[in-house]
Amino acid sequence: MNKEYYLKAALIGGSIAGFLSVIPIVNWLNIICCLWVLVGGGIAVYILTTSAPGPITYGDGAVVGLLSGIIAGVICGVINLLLSFAGLGTGMAYLEQLIERFPQFEEYLGMARTATVGAGMIIVGLFFSIIIYAIFGTLGGVIGTAILVRKKKEEPPAKA
Repeated sequence: MNKEYYLKAALIGGSIAGFLSVIPIVNWLNIICCLWVLVGGGIAVYILTTSAPGPITYGDGAVVGLLSGIIAGVICGVINLLLSFAGLGTGMAYLEQLIERFPQFEEYLGMARTATVGAGMIIVGLFFSIIIYAIFGTLGGVIGTAILVRKKKEEPPAKA
């Protein structure tokens, strides 16, 4: 099958899953087995079945789901990374005010300013979110393929 169809479907499914995974309150549904990532993989398979000529296989569904999960993981991870860095200044200002009231915590301010542990953990989190999203995107692609292929087989043949 032509790879252009894969990329289009994966970009749309991954973008939907990635953005739904960072919207406050809506992202809580990812607690249920990464629901938005599964849905993104299913959407990618649906788009693949409607745009690509010919039938799709479980392998096609798995590949497009994998790509969708990777794209969703990158989108979600980058947005979370940007939000973390945007809140860093506010957090430092709050910490400085806190130290004015409680001087015994002044050593923590130095650790917070270096932020090597925080930045490192954010990058590790980004890497692991891409891996987890890829796994669940693949699963969503396979499940979507199973549902869509079964529906197509059950449709009665068109009468001439």
